[in-house]
Amino acid sequence: MNTSPKLNAGSAFPSITVKTIDDTALTLGQPRGDMTWQMVVIYRGRHCPLCTKFLNHLEDIKERLAAIGIDLVAVSADSREQLQSHREKLFLITTVAQPA
Repeated sequence: MNTSPKLNAGSAFPSITVKTIDDTALTLGQPRGDMTWQMVVIYRGRHCPLCTKFLNHLEDIKERLAAIGIDLVAVSADSREQLQSHREKLFLITTVAQPA
């Protein structure tokens, strides 16, 4: 029997906690505030120019996402130092986090 770590449509999102750049714990899959959905974007990291471009595009539409109840979170495996360095390249207010 084959098993897969992939999520199936309609299944519950696993409880994964990450740390934001300001060391706040954030549980993925649990929208913050009055949001009803959470969009979790996993990106490769600071070294990826396409990721930086995409994150900057998401920042442009973040308010529209929030208006329809979508909490936006971007996560990478970068270190805290790499995250801080990457934020200098981003037009970003979006929450950027790393694994806890």
